[in-house]
Amino acid sequence: MFTSLFTSVSNTTTTEKVDRRRAARQRIDGAGELSASSGGSRAAAMPVEVRDISATGVGLVHDVPLAVGQKFVVKQDLLPPHGPRLFTVVRSDATAGGRYSIGLHASNLLDPHAAVQPRRSDKSRAILTVVASLVLILAVAALMMY
Repeated sequence: MFTSLFTSVSNTTTTEKVDRRRAARQRIDGAGELSASSGGSRAAAMPVEVRDISATGVGLVHDVPLAVGQKFVVKQDLLPPHGPRLFTVVRSDATAGGRYSIGLHASNLLDPHAAVQPRRSDKSRAILTVVASLVLILAVAALMMY
């Protein structure tokens, strides 16, 4: 019985694709432009198909692969006006149709508040809670003395 349970669990984990994204995606399937950003100068814009966008990245399809780590400015009408515009290539995979599925992650170089901010650790949250509690206790004690 244990063997059959283990086999069924291991089969489901290998066949299911786990979505580890931190932000929800919005499917748009629209035209966009990429401009390489290297050393402060920009190259000519390349037309691309933007598949989806999220708070932390963009998914697109292009005719040629892009080098992982390369930075691009993305233009697309549905991108939020105050959102990030500079993105870094994190994935460039060949598709069955001979094109490339490319994943870009928002870079914080243009706007440090555009991408998702890291959460506080549990330890810093606990320290903050203790300090806030002590301040509250001292305030109540001061009120009671007067």
